Amino acid sequence: DALADRYLRGEPLPVLADWSGVGVRALWACLRPELDRRIEQGPDTRDWAGLTHIGLDELLWRGQMLGVVVDRELGTVVGCLTELKAYVEGQTGRAWQPVITIDMWANFREAARTVFGPHVRLVADRFHLVAKISEDLQEVARALFPPDRHRAGKLRQLRQDYLRALKTGEVTCPSEQDEVQATLEQAIRVGLAFHHIWNAAPPEDAEQTFFDWIGLQMDTEAVNGHQPFGRVAHLVVLWKDEVLTFHRPDVTLPDGTRPTNAMTENVNGRLRKFEKRSQASRRLKWGGDDDEKAQVQVMFGRFEVRALYAINVAQS
Repeated sequence: DALADRYLRGEPLPVLADWSGVGVRALWACLRPELDRRIEQGPDTRDWAGLTHIGLDELLWRGQMLGVVVDRELGTVVGCLTELKAYVEGQTGRAWQPVITIDMWANFREAARTVFGPHVRLVADRFHLVAKISEDLQEVARALFPPDRHRAGKLRQLRQDYLRALKTGEVTCPSEQDEVQATLEQAIRVGLAFHHIWNAAPPEDAEQTFFDWIGLQMDTEAVNGHQPFGRVAHLVVLWKDEVLTFHRPDVTLPDGTRPTNAMTENVNGRLRKFEKRSQASRRLKWGGDDDEKAQVQVMFGRFEVRALYAINVAQS
């Protein structure tokens, strides 16, 4: 059991062979039946009764848009959440109301409300919004910088200036033209002020901070007829409740931190990387006979199952 657990969580066979004192071939012969049995059973759900927080995200996987990836079955988000709800409530004997972190995709909100009711605790993932602030800042710069060979370097420099301002609070944006510099510095200040929504102290001031930022954005001078950060302002107004839920005391994680989709994004990144490598492996031209090709596919299939198993168990 210990060897199977450690193997499925990523430890290579040579390391396990040294640890157990069993040769690699003999170890694999012992492990293989146990791995097959576990894979047929699906993800380990022994600890799901204590599940309090969920992260939802979408993933383009082999031409299909997936909302949640669980074992190897494809189903709707509503179906997945309904099954998970039934399992946890069967384990605990009480109604289950998790905290769910989502990006600003209306389908996720509707699915969560369908399963858990209209008062489900939904938290808008702040990193998605912060990324959009950075994207909009780049759009402002593109409108100001002429499309010449220096433009890409100036855009990179602006990103560095913004990241430095996030750390130090000092806004400096050198430019050859005073008017351009003033416009960019103003845009950076509006972008920095957006972070105050999540850093509001005390948290009771978050709603006022929210409306203060909306007012600041509306007062920002237009650039070539485009209102900077207008897209983000429209989005946060539509998702105001989910944005401000971030500060509710009943959504805090057991370790005292506030919920984000950082781990969900990390898992999605691993899946995307795995899929890219799997596509590359399928394009390889194997020089062996058909039996060898079939064996390669079996080996790759086992690796695929192991990867998905490890994500579903170790990351849950």
